[in-house]
Amino acid sequence: MIRFSLYLFMLSSLFSIDYNSEIQPIFDANCGNCHLGNSSGGINLSNYQNTMSSDIIIPGNASSSSLYDRITRDNSDTGDMPPGNAELSSEQISLIESWINEGALPDENFCNVSPGDVNGDSILNVLDVVLLAQYILGMGTLLFECAADFNGDLVLNVLDVVQLIN
Repeated sequence: MIRFSLYLFMLSSLFSIDYNSEIQPIFDANCGNCHLGNSSGGINLSNYQNTMSSDIIIPGNASSSSLYDRITRDNSDTGDMPPGNAELSSEQISLIESWINEGALPDENFCNVSPGDVNGDSILNVLDVVLLAQYILGMGTLLFECAADFNGDLVLNVLDVVQLIN
């Protein structure tokens, strides 16, 4: 079970979603008439910084993000995006949803917390050790998996816990 979880973690980190090569092209092709240059509605999707500063994405929570809400509305609903009869494909919506749920990071290798800070509270303490140990044993989840490989060997195991403690 532990090995299976580790393999899943390693595979998911290999196939993380990259904003510039996968998400921005969706925005460029489908949102460009209104939200790239002239920022209709105060929303500018021209690049990662502008997208994230528009407060329409809650990293790690697609269902609470207004962007996700707007792109999943029926065409007949008020506020659906893109407006009119245009709509994103289910694959595009799924990709955006996954990107948001992964943390809406700027690129697939970006980690916005320190190594070992698996709960993202900016403090390395016993809580990080407990959460990492529970995750390795298959008894929990991590908010920031990117910070879990504390020793950098691309394998999550007790060695990461030991190094975090030291």
